[in-house]
Amino acid sequence: MGLYICKSLAEMHGGRVGFSSTPGEGSIFGFFVKCRQAPPGFTPDKSPGAAVPQRSAGQKDGGRTTHPTASPTSPNLNTSTPAANVVSGGSGGYHILIVEDNITNQRVLARSLTRQGHTVHVTGHGREALSYISQSLAWTPAIPNAVPLDIVLSDMEMPVMDGLEFVKEVRRLQQQKVIKEGFPVVAITGNARDEQVKTAKEAGMDEVVLKPFQIGVLAPLMERLVGGLSGSVHDGV
Repeated sequence: MGLYICKSLAEMHGGRVGFSSTPGEGSIFGFFVKCRQAPPGFTPDKSPGAAVPQRSAGQKDGGRTTHPTASPTSPNLNTSTPAANVVSGGSGGYHILIVEDNITNQRVLARSLTRQGHTVHVTGHGREALSYISQSLAWTPAIPNAVPLDIVLSDMEMPVMDGLEFVKEVRRLQQQKVIKEGFPVVAITGNARDEQVKTAKEAGMDEVVLKPFQIGVLAPLMERLVGGLSGSVHDGV
C-alpha cells in the first residue's frame, strides 16, 4: 500500500517510482519528481516575501533522472548534468543515442557499448532526444559542427515524452524530410510481450530488444540496421 501511495504521489508531481534489484543483495527503490532549481551561484534573499528567480532543471533520486535540455558537447557520462552526455569508446564504432530515464540502465548500456568501440550519447526522454537529433547529421539541413549519429536505442516508458511518442515524431519528421530517411530507432524494453512488440513496431520502431539486453544480440542487429545506410547519417552525405 505504501509503495502504491508513493507511486501515485510521484505521478501527481509529473514523476515516477522505479527500482533496481540484485539477486542476493536486495532492491533499491527510488523516485523522481519535477522541480525547479535556482541558477548556479544564486543567493536567495531571505527577507519575508522575497521572490526567488528559478529555472527548470533535472532532478534525480534513487537512480532516475530527467533532463530539460540536450547538448552534444558534454564530455562525460555524468547524468546529474542537464545535457546529453557523450562517452567515447573509439573511432571505429557507431555513434549511438541512448534515450533512457533510469541512471543505472544508462550506465550499464553505455558501458557495454563503449567497450565495443562505440561512442555513446545519453538523453533522459524523447523530447530531449529530439533536441539532440536536431544538432546531429541526421537532421536536414544539418547545422554547422553537427555531430554524427547512426542509431537510437530508446526505452519505452519515460517521463515528458515516452518511446512511442518519440518514435512517432521521428517518423513524422522523416516524412517531412526533416530527419534523413533510414534513420534506425530500436526499442530497449523490459516489457516485450507480443502485443507490446507489435505496438512498438506499428509506432515506428525498427526492432524491439528485451531488457536485460545481451550485446551479442544487439551488436548484429545494429550492424544490420546501420550497415544498410551507406554511411548517410554517420558521414553526413
